[in-house]
Amino acid sequence: MPFFFDNDLHLRYVSAETPNETLTYYTISENADLSNLTSANEDWTEYVRVSKDDYLITVPVGFTANNKRAYWIWAEGSELGKFVVHNFGLPETNEVIYEAKKAEIDYDVNDVYENVFIHPTDRTILAVTEVTTRILMKNAIH
Repeated sequence: MPFFFDNDLHLRYVSAETPNETLTYYTISENADLSNLTSANEDWTEYVRVSKDDYLITVPVGFTANNKRAYWIWAEGSELGKFVVHNFGLPETNEVIYEAKKAEIDYDVNDVYENVFIHPTDRTILAVTEVTTRILMKNAIH
């Protein structure tokens, strides 16, 4: 279960695959006891559920400097992904910052700093990269 933290190192999301082949992101429930946080359902609130077709592209990336807005790469409604921002807790209010045109937005949780360039102090997005995989096929000679 991956964990995602904000700029102040507060836990903001956890994610888990669900039996119906979706990926669900959860945030801490308002009623949760932060000093005794468990995996019990009452400690978590569903934040967003991502379909099987979209969950390899839809991922949280980070937060604005004040941690009030969340950056995501979002697949819904796009084959290549969109870079979006929304007020934390309101993913349905996504504002598109950038939409990929020719290739998928290049992002991996383990190498986010190589592919999404975020200003170190004001936490604004400076650049994102797109990646395409070209498959070179040679004709077989028989």
